Amino acid sequence: MRRELTELVVAGTKTATAALLAEYEADGDEVPRAGTRSAVIDDDEQLIGVLVTQRVEHLRLAEVFWEFADAEGEGFTDVDDWRRAH
Repeated sequence: MRRELTELVVAGTKTATAALLAEYEADGDEVPRAGTRSAVIDDDEQLIGVLVTQRVEHLRLAEVFWEFADAEGEGFTDVDDWRRAH
């Protein structure tokens, strides 16, 4: 899955991602904020790019809108399809 998602990021197709706030809390990780830089690592553990977070929104699953689901670039057909997958 890493390869597929990395290819979507590099191609500019995947410009958004979602994560559970509870996972950040459970792992003791900071929630990204605007300006956060994240390494993009390929299957060979090589750095292939750096992402810069532009915006962070905290939403319930039911509040996620189509434009965001579409920006994930994973081929969802509508926001309900996105919700089922997540």
